[in-house]
Amino acid sequence: MAGRGGVVEKVWDGYVPPECRRNPAILRLNGNSIWEVAQEPLHYDIDLNKTCGIGPTMVFANDILEKDPEFGIIGLVPCAAGGTSIDKWSQGSSLYNEMIKRARIAVYGGGTIRAILWYQGERDTLTWEEAKSYKSKLEKLCQDLRSDLNSPLLPIFQVALASGQGRFIEGVREAQLGINLPNVITVDALGLPLEPDGLHLSTPAQVQLGYKLAHAFIDFKVKNPSSVLGRCEHVSMYMCSITEGHLEAVRKDCNWGPEVVLQIPSPEENAITHVEGPLVGFESISVSVMPSFRRSRVEKIGLLREEVNQIKAKCNRWKETIDRLAAEKETILTKLLSADVQLRSVKQKGSAQAKGIEELETRLAETKA
Repeated sequence: MAGRGGVVEKVWDGYVPPECRRNPAILRLNGNSIWEVAQEPLHYDIDLNKTCGIGPTMVFANDILEKDPEFGIIGLVPCAAGGTSIDKWSQGSSLYNEMIKRARIAVYGGGTIRAILWYQGERDTLTWEEAKSYKSKLEKLCQDLRSDLNSPLLPIFQVALASGQGRFIEGVREAQLGINLPNVITVDALGLPLEPDGLHLSTPAQVQLGYKLAHAFIDFKVKNPSSVLGRCEHVSMYMCSITEGHLEAVRKDCNWGPEVVLQIPSPEENAITHVEGPLVGFESISVSVMPSFRRSRVEKIGLLREEVNQIKAKCNRWKETIDRLAAEKETILTKLLSADVQLRSVKQKGSAQAKGIEELETRLAETKA
């Protein structure tokens, strides 16, 4: 998913197709975990060990906004690392932990995870054993991601391979096409043109794949409106209240244009609202309530609770270590005390023996005299 379109012999040609154009409504969480306007290569400061080029994700985001102009801000969180096997992404690995960390940063910043795009597997075509075990590993990865992100039905869009590093491509493809988990959607890349290396998708192929992913996402969103959350849940710029139908707010500086997010209190719970219209003075503002904030809030609480539990677990481990060291200290002190008693006994015996020897020597001297 990092994208190698336009990369030949480790050099990117620099060409950015119009379908991959910059868009102020498409943001990227960069390598320093700061939101910025996204542009290709999307992974240039993420996948540092590879030369990055064009990928499908900018096409994906641009096409969604073109098909649904009311969609709102899209935040992309690139995490890919080229040339890695699925084992490198297993729960607890460094790549997996970094991916979860970046996803949580995006959530803490006000975002909502709407989907995961997954394109990986070329490395797992090298041996039959890897290809054969790919399905179970991918299913576990999907389940682990949903568990660790507190989103049990999180949509995951995976790409079935167009190529591979080994001769067991069909084995991995069969695994990918055979995934049977809810809200896991497979987009097939077979037949898309490749770069001269015969492995990576060319720039035109990346564009086609981006469209395929966008169409799959939009189709899924239409069929499952409750599984893909609504628009503009990314940024809270105003605190406001609604009293007898009137909007009251405290304005803050906003660089996000006419679409902002308000957090309002209601009798039962907080809600997210989408606001359109002039901001200064609020002369003409329409408000639409989005009920999904409660879920987002619950997810954040779940993440915080998980961190608290992790800290508690660490404290318990530290306490166990302290108790163990204290017990070892007591054992050592007991041994030292016993050794001290033995040493004193030996000294006393030695002193008595020395005195006896002295008496014998005196008697011997007297006898000789």
